Amino acid sequence: MSKLRVLVSSDWISDVLADALSSLDVEIIRGTPNVPPGPTVYAKEDWPELFGNTDIALVSPITVISREMMEAAPKLKAIMSPVIGVESIDVDAATDLGIIVGHGATPENFLGMSEATMLLITALAMQLPFKEQLLRDNAPRPKVLTACSVRNRTIGLIG
Repeated sequence: MSKLRVLVSSDWISDVLADALSSLDVEIIRGTPNVPPGPTVYAKEDWPELFGNTDIALVSPITVISREMMEAAPKLKAIMSPVIGVESIDVDAATDLGIIVGHGATPENFLGMSEATMLLITALAMQLPFKEQLLRDNAPRPKVLTACSVRNRTIGLIG
């Protein structure tokens, strides 16, 4: 049986993943380097070499994967993103073609985002942007300055 062929896009996120895959019995195909800050769009003439015999594509959120590209990859079984977002992948086309699309966000990613969200909600509850602007404008202290405490309150995000 031949080795599983995994395309790993070329950017800093995927470099770490390629290193992790190197210890497994897989053939790693590296994508062409992207030019920041724009998205990575592989040239059509590179598709046969990159996707022709690829089983799994491991791409970053800046790598664009179109229907045409998936159709040029007859062996492609899955497209994986190391982060939560899959906006750069044509998920409807993948579904039509029977290709699995998945993501594997690390705890550092989603826990960090949830912590930042709670931080911003708390900053708004305590009116920090308003108070910061007073300081920046060197404005006199307001006669009435409402104190705000989040003690014994539930802070969260619905939706």
